[in-house]
Amino acid sequence: MNYLRVNRELRKILNTAEKKDETGGTYTDKETEIFMKPVDDEFLSLPTRITNQLLYERILFVGELVQFTERELLKIPNLGRKGVFDIKHALENHNLYLKDS
Repeated sequence: MNYLRVNRELRKILNTAEKKDETGGTYTDKETEIFMKPVDDEFLSLPTRITNQLLYERILFVGELVQFTERELLKIPNLGRKGVFDIKHALENHNLYLKDS
C-alpha cells in the first residue's frame, strides 16, 4: 500500500477544495492535519484487527473514516458492533465523530 501516493492525493484535495465543514465554518490546519493521519497510526490506537479491516476496505486516513456512518461501518466484514464501538470511542477521544446517518 503506497501511503505516500494516497497521502499526496488527499493533501491535494484538501488544499484545493474550500476547507468548509458541514456547518459552513472552515477547517483549521490542525484539523486538516488530523484528517490526513493514517488509521493505522498511533493517533487512534485502534486494535490491529480493526485497523486491518479498515485497510482491507481501503479506508486509509482518519479523514476518510469520519465520512462513514455507523451503519456503513457495520457492513464491513468481521468488524462488528464491538469494532464500530472501538472506532467511535477512539474518534471521540479526539473530538471527532462518524457521519450522522
